[in-house]
Amino acid sequence: MNISSVDLAIIVIYLLGIAGVGLWSVRRTKMTSDAYFLAGRALHWPVIGAICARMDTIFINRAQRRDLVRVSEQIGAALDRGDGVVIFAEGTSSAGDEVRPLLPSLFEVAVHRQLPVHYAAITYRAPDARHRICWWGEMTFPDHLFRLLQLGGFEASLTFGETPVRGADRKQLAHEVHARISTIFRPVTDR
Repeated sequence: MNISSVDLAIIVIYLLGIAGVGLWSVRRTKMTSDAYFLAGRALHWPVIGAICARMDTIFINRAQRRDLVRVSEQIGAALDRGDGVVIFAEGTSSAGDEVRPLLPSLFEVAVHRQLPVHYAAITYRAPDARHRICWWGEMTFPDHLFRLLQLGGFEASLTFGETPVRGADRKQLAHEVHARISTIFRPVTDR
């Protein structure tokens, strides 16, 4: 699920935390561990854009259905290199009160390659969290960022599903992943 610009930071911090534990294994096997994030908007901002480029972010143009072919090819290439792929399959952000339907087309590569799909849910607690942490509706990014930076702090909770999901059909797989995320999801709350 994707509810805030903070999602990426929380996931990156979490992954960095566990990276130290797995670092010796990665070096011994000579494999790469680059993470890929699929987003709905291209970021042409100097700092954020550079960070996304360094992380090999794959952006999708949601206005063009044909772009799914290019994105699927890039995801496949990343997997061929042994890289992991993280997908925000809701295709949009929300107020943090529900898990929105997932885009089945983003599961095509996993279905075609018969890969397991791991899933997670993220939630936040803070004063007026829906309007200060979540980026949704008609909010502009500068307004969202201004409200977010006014917070003295917030609590983030990232919960991973216990078992991965497989599917023979992308619509069925998207539905099953959505159902599983919904069982571990907690709405954003004020504290």
